[in-house]
Amino acid sequence: MIEIIYQPSQDQYKKLKQRPQLERSDMEIVIQKVYDGIAEGGDYELKALTKKFDGVDIPNIKVSDAEVLAAYKVLDADLKIAIEGAKANITKFHEAQISKGVEIETMPGEMHPKIGSH
Repeated sequence: MIEIIYQPSQDQYKKLKQRPQLERSDMEIVIQKVYDGIAEGGDYELKALTKKFDGVDIPNIKVSDAEVLAAYKVLDADLKIAIEGAKANITKFHEAQISKGVEIETMPGEMHPKIGSH
C-alpha cells in the first residue's frame, strides 16, 4: 500500500526526496527489463509491476474521464500545484533523455544522469 505523509518534518522531507542510487549500467538493465516485460505482457505486466512496486492489485488500468474529473475536484489547491510541478519535472526529465545530453537539471540544484536512448 502507498504510504501517505502529510506535512513531513524537515528530516522526513530530506529522506523522501532522496533517490535510489544505482550504477548506470545496473539501472539500464532494470529499465530494459521493465520495458521488455511491458512490451511482451502489456496490461497484464503493468498490473504485475504495480503489485510488485506499489503492493496494490488494480482491476482496471484505464481511469475514466469521470473518475479523473471527480478526483481533480476534491484535490487541495496546494496539492494540485505540487502535482503540476511534478508533471513538469517528469516531462522535462524524459524529454531530455531523448536528446544527446548526459545530465539534466529538473529543478535548481537537482541533477540527474541521462538514462536510455528513447
